[in-house]
Amino acid sequence: GRIEIGVKRYGEGAKVRLKIKVRDVDPELVIRELKVEPAFLKVELLPLPNASVPGLYDLLVELPKETQPCAHRGDNMGTIHFDFDHRRIPKLDLLVDFSVRPPQELR
Repeated sequence: GRIEIGVKRYGEGAKVRLKIKVRDVDPELVIRELKVEPAFLKVELLPLPNASVPGLYDLLVELPKETQPCAHRGDNMGTIHFDFDHRRIPKLDLLVDFSVRPPQELR
């Protein structure tokens, strides 16, 4: 339940790509709602096109390069919450651990 982006320098940004496998008779996930905190994180859940096995998804999480210095670690981690229209998988909650250091001239 945790995505570790780590410590990044201002202007560096980061992209994380994870695979999700739905092991159910119904492998399709339909997103009802997506909540992301902090809101500047970009999150997408995309079915893998032409996957040989049904129920494979890419979870893409992007920390934009223009993200201002911040700390979302420990008790202040970012969060990703999916509500799905699926009878056995109603939701997915993930924590996102990251921080952005200020530019060197501001230290």
